[in-house]
Parts: sequence; structure tokens; C-alpha cells
Amino acid sequence: MIQSTSVKLAREYETIYVLRPDATKESVARLSSRVSEVVAREGGTLTLVESWGRRALAFPVGKHRRAYYIYLKYVGGGRIVSELERNFRMFDEVLKYQTVKLRDEVDQTGVTVNPADIEFEMVEAPPDEEPEESLAAQLGLDEAAQARDWTARHEGTGEEHEGGRGRRSDSRAPAPPEVASDAKSEEKSE
Repeated sequence: MIQSTSVKLAREYETIYVLRPDATKESVARLSSRVSEVVAREGGTLTLVESWGRRALAFPVGKHRRAYYIYLKYVGGGRIVSELERNFRMFDEVLKYQTVKLRDEVDQTGVTVNPADIEFEMVEAPPDEEPEESLAAQLGLDEAAQARDWTARHEGTGEEHEGGRGRRSDSRAPAPPEVASDAKSEEKSE
């Protein structure tokens, strides 16, 4: 008689979700308990939870320039992803989320979890209001912002910034017409 061992194969996923910078501790705690509940209900195993803290977004999302990043790693079936993402859509605090499949055919019974790795950390309170960039600076019309950007781009290249609004003085370039005509009239008068 052949005994078959039942190995429960699953997939390993990672999800990163981004929370509003003004999210309250209560709403974050409610969301974290919902995530743990969904993973357990769908037969998955949460293996890692990391709070990456408050960081700048690559682009503004709903007038927010900064947000809290949370990283999840878990093992389970495909339904776990759809259920987690459905719950993320229901919470106003979640701005964005993304899930990636890391591996197929993971033995879920052999997954070991350190309890310290799956504790959700509370987000820190947002610091006092940060100064917002003016519209002129965002559009690149502010000369101070242009000089700062130019310095950042050309740092260490040996080039020097002439200032002004993007015009470079070039010795090969002809003089403006009014200057050239003045120079000719001076030569004629001598």
C-alpha cells in the first residue's frame, strides 16, 4: 500500500500598498487587522510585514506628495490576492497598491513564520506641514528653482552657471542687431 503525503502547494506573493499621509492610527490599525483576517480566512500565511515609513511619491496622487509605504509578503492561493485588493479599494486611506507573484508551487506547510516579522507597526504621526512648492517652481518658472535644478544636474561637471533664463553667452554668436548697428555707426563717425 502506498501512502501519499498531502503537500499543499501555493504561490508566494508580495504586495506594497501606499497610505495617505494623514491616515489616523485607528484607521491603519483597522486596515492591518483586515489584512491579517483576509489572509487567514483565505487559507494563506502572512510571512513578512514591513512598514517603510513616510516617503515621497514618484508623482502626486490625489494632491498628496508623500505617503506611508507598507510591504506584505504572504503565501496562498490566487483568491487571496483578489480579496486583499478588493479590501484595499474599500479603504479611503489606501492610495495605491500593487501585487507581484514571486514564486509558484511553494509548500505552504513548510513555511515558517517568525511572529515578530508579521506584526504591523503603527505609523508615526505626520510632521508639521512641509512647505509646498509654489506653482511657478513646479512649472520651472522660478529662477531660484531653475538655478537649484541646474546645479543639481551639473554638479561635478566643471560647468559654471551664468544665471538668467537659459540664455548662454556664446562668443561665436552674432551680437543683437541694435548693438551691431550702433557699432557700425560709431566706426563711420570716427
